[in-house]
Amino acid sequence: MLALPTSRYCQHMRTTPSKLTRKYQAAIPEPVPACLQLMAGDSIAFGLPAASVVRMKLFTLDQELVLRKAGTLALRDRKAADRALRKLFAGALPGASG
Repeated sequence: MLALPTSRYCQHMRTTPSKLTRKYQAAIPEPVPACLQLMAGDSIAFGLPAASVVRMKLFTLDQELVLRKAGTLALRDRKAADRALRKLFAGALPGASG
């Protein structure tokens, strides 16, 4: 187990995204090992400070407020989003059920 340094060492860091692979491995983004003084082979633990849930939030946004396209979802993720929206709206809209 790795004891992480106190936050005073990493005050400049904010949330840094990482993607979980299909083998459930996470890549540690470049600035994190330096900030936390990690070395190859160190053991780390992942967790949340409190019980948490992921919530889907749906909203509309005026096209004029969109500055640029950041990217697209992979096909697998588009299908998952489509399933989640169909489940969310099941019975609420005509023809929306799965």
